[in-house]
Amino acid sequence: MLLHFVNDDKHAFYFPDASDFDQHWKEAQSDPDQNYHIKATLRSVFVWIEVAEAFGESPRYKIWDLIENTSTNSRALVAAGAATEWYEKSGRDAYDNARAAISLLDQAYEDAIARGWNSVALFCLQRITDLENQLNSAGSIEKERAVDLIEIITDTSDVHLGNLSEALQLLVDNEPILNPQGQHEKRAFVLCIKQANRLRNQKQFSQERSLLSTTIELAEILNIPTADLEDRYVDTYRLNADLQSERSPSLEAHELVRAFEDQTVLDRLSDDEKEEWKSRLRSAVQSAAQELKREGATIDSPHQRYLHQASVGKFVRQFEQIKDVYDSDAALFWLLTHDELIPTYTKDTESFGIHDIITQTMYSLQGHLIEFDPDEADLSARYAIEARIAISTIVNVISTLISTGSLTEAEIHAFLNGVPDLDSENQWYLTRFISNVFDGNDVEAIHLGATRIEPILYNLLREEGEDVDALMEEGTGTRTLGSLIPKLDQYVSADFQEYLRYAYHKPVGQMFSGNIRNRVAHGLLLPRENNRLYSLLILTDLLRIVTRMNLTVHHARHGIPDTVLLPTRGLNPSFPLVIRSYSQSELPDLDRFLEYLDGQSRTVDEVAEYFDIPYSLALTSIRLSEAEADVSFDEKSGVVEKDWLSGHSLPAWF
Repeated sequence: MLLHFVNDDKHAFYFPDASDFDQHWKEAQSDPDQNYHIKATLRSVFVWIEVAEAFGESPRYKIWDLIENTSTNSRALVAAGAATEWYEKSGRDAYDNARAAISLLDQAYEDAIARGWNSVALFCLQRITDLENQLNSAGSIEKERAVDLIEIITDTSDVHLGNLSEALQLLVDNEPILNPQGQHEKRAFVLCIKQANRLRNQKQFSQERSLLSTTIELAEILNIPTADLEDRYVDTYRLNADLQSERSPSLEAHELVRAFEDQTVLDRLSDDEKEEWKSRLRSAVQSAAQELKREGATIDSPHQRYLHQASVGKFVRQFEQIKDVYDSDAALFWLLTHDELIPTYTKDTESFGIHDIITQTMYSLQGHLIEFDPDEADLSARYAIEARIAISTIVNVISTLISTGSLTEAEIHAFLNGVPDLDSENQWYLTRFISNVFDGNDVEAIHLGATRIEPILYNLLREEGEDVDALMEEGTGTRTLGSLIPKLDQYVSADFQEYLRYAYHKPVGQMFSGNIRNRVAHGLLLPRENNRLYSLLILTDLLRIVTRMNLTVHHARHGIPDTVLLPTRGLNPSFPLVIRSYSQSELPDLDRFLEYLDGQSRTVDEVAEYFDIPYSLALTSIRLSEAEADVSFDEKSGVVEKDWLSGHSLPAWF
């Protein structure tokens, strides 16, 4: 993994040391199945050839140091050294080193085959093919070896599907060296069909589908008719839905939703078959809602549980790191404005929406049917699933931080005290709501917090000068939540706006346990829903609202979120730098800054150039001046102007 630490201006890249390589080699000698560790290590070494330049280094030194210090006799590792020389040289020297790398990889391939190290053999063949292609000399030997590898990989009861997929993809990606009439190519096709048959018998339908997808590509190259294969591919969805229905109707529904998102399925099914599958999906969704109503069933999925725990752990560690480097306010600001924890909303009319499944009604968690306008029910099944994942992740992150003491009640109160626009009434309720959350009084917390969504939005929008009063027959009154949310257009992202709409207001949001505010306000929350998940979610979303509605205050203190793109010759990693704290000494003096603006319209670029500071720091200075003096900044034009000097100094926390 590549990282860029902005404060120290340093990059990081994992590069194996000799002891790691020697240990992996020793393990593979004892147990050939462990050779995938060698493959992973070799991949890191070869990737370093591509990315070292971005770190201001030559790849040569680390690679040759590793070669000289390892006790193994790895020709593939020495090939990396030769490939480095080819990469850095030109002309005949470069060509000779490339041929040397290919020769060494060729020997390493034969050695790996003899040892039963299929993962290493596959990696060597991939690198050989890459180099041969760059020299325009790839030919039949690479093709024959790929087919031989496919036969070796599939000639066992415990097939390594990852290696099989990579070997098959190697053939498909190198179409120019394939002969549609060739016997080796046809042998590869037959071997893949045999393995697909095994997967069918083992009821591994998802794996069968993945293999069939690439096999269909190979068949097209070989001019083999694919209609029957495509029908078989489509049938894996039906069979897997049957299998998943034995575990849970929600898993069955999820599989059918994936089917309708697959273009091959849409192309192959007849209209009658589509209606039949939609009817089945509708039934599965309704059964899932009833299952939730009856307390739900625990679904054990170790792989998904691991991914979820890893995601939660990532956010917890990042929070704690930011808090350690800066403070709890900075860490909270980062967590509450992190868009990865907000489901992405796309209004795609061609997506398979929930309203397509259930026409004009849906089951509520209370077991009632809810009617709604299909034209307004633009909540897709994918969005509902993504929302469930996002909610589960953020709630587990907050829960972990609180339980470990990384986030305290006092720190949340201190954070809210920095929000200038909250009125005393909302502060009174929020204080009691937060205390109940930390005391574990979830029933009280939920009923205090959910009903504050609307008045807090009303409060904050009113402070922004928005029209939040509604005309009524008997006079005027406050707008309802449904009419306040559209007013958020210019203050929060579209994704967060839609999330609030479904999570707290729209009945169809109940497909991912949403519509919380309405269900609390009307007494429709089930007793079992008065739980920790809802109290922590409401806490998080209230904090998100007050934070995202007051970004200027936090930007002035913590800086503007930034992104650095690190070029890596073909790779394109993007590294979000979420927090950068700016000290007073880094910022231009306020009086000098205002004097520079006096009577002039300036752009952010001009401010950055004049004070010789980064763009993000110039924008921070402008944001700060908005809070400290009568300065206005036009987001669209990027122009800042000053009318008069207020004389305020920097706040104490700077």
